[in-house]
Amino acid sequence: MLCFLCLFGMVNNSGAFEITSLSVSNGASGCYASLTADEDISCITWFVNDEFNHTSEHGNGTRDVTVNLGYYPGDIKGVKLTITAEAWFWDGDNCVSDTDSSTIRAYKGIYLSQVGEHTGAKGYVGISRFYYDGSHIIMDSYARAYNPSNNPKAGDLKKFPLTVLPWFRTHEYPAPDGNAADEHRDTKDSETIDLGEYSQYYYP
Repeated sequence: MLCFLCLFGMVNNSGAFEITSLSVSNGASGCYASLTADEDISCITWFVNDEFNHTSEHGNGTRDVTVNLGYYPGDIKGVKLTITAEAWFWDGDNCVSDTDSSTIRAYKGIYLSQVGEHTGAKGYVGISRFYYDGSHIIMDSYARAYNPSNNPKAGDLKKFPLTVLPWFRTHEYPAPDGNAADEHRDTKDSETIDLGEYSQYYYP
């Protein structure tokens, strides 16, 4: 009821009632926003990319709030999410409010696995995000291999070593005439793994 009265009653802004911090994190379980204020919070109206999300109501003495704003899947290049919180306070006579925003990018990785036709080994690759840091285009990725203990390609199940030679393509771009490409590889040291063993994680 107090929040209802604040929203439809007299509204003021005051420097004595402020949001002191707002942080946001996004993951598989949802987009979480954490807010701290210097006075007790009556309620908070939440917006995601300027669209109303919900209003959270809070009891006396609440100055730290964490809410789940829902699941935002994102994509490999990142989807920008701007979270805005409008916090409402009761100063004894009137409602006062303060607003703050925080912007993040929601990423959704790509993960693949495949069994080698001739080796029976399993290969895993993952790209968690693809982004520009201001001077470089960066791909956060990894590669890994597994030699199954019951590898059907193993002649002797007691020992069937597998040699792994991972590499990452780091650059590819058209030549000035547009007819060719210049490709570079980041090649790692080879590794031998026995049955039932995983290789290390390799990163570009």
